[in-house]
Amino acid sequence: MSEEKPTDKELRQAESLARSLDTGHKDEQAPAEALEAAALLKASRADSVLDETRSEAVLERILDREKERLRKSASRPWLRWLVPVGSLTAAALVAVVVTTSIESSAPPGLPAPHMQLLKDQAAAAAGDSDALASLRLQMRQYRHEMLTRLKKRYKG
Repeated sequence: MSEEKPTDKELRQAESLARSLDTGHKDEQAPAEALEAAALLKASRADSVLDETRSEAVLERILDREKERLRKSASRPWLRWLVPVGSLTAAALVAVVVTTSIESSAPPGLPAPHMQLLKDQAAAAAGDSDALASLRLQMRQYRHEMLTRLKKRYKG
């Protein structure tokens, strides 16, 4: 089994890894995969229980962060209500705008075309030249009825 000599980079990484493991602080040059593997191995040992001093330090740090968060939120209680009230106000405004625009843009009740008009249109589309005169008359009547309804709708 022939091993090649480690490169300078590998030697620097090994030294950095050793420093990181000795001091407990991550060295930037240490390979991340090796640090993760070392952390898993250390955590898997049976005697790797958090000592009392370290446990208290961790708890103190967590409690300090929580106290700071609570202090900041207590100094601005109105902020807690700003988001829900603002959201409800925005939703109400959108509902009013949408409802108003739907009512104002509702199409007028246009008349349904008469059956004879539809029959004349179909016959004219099929090429029946006799149906054209009847279609013109039916369309004139339909347009008059439609324009009358539109005039009532928009002129009151």
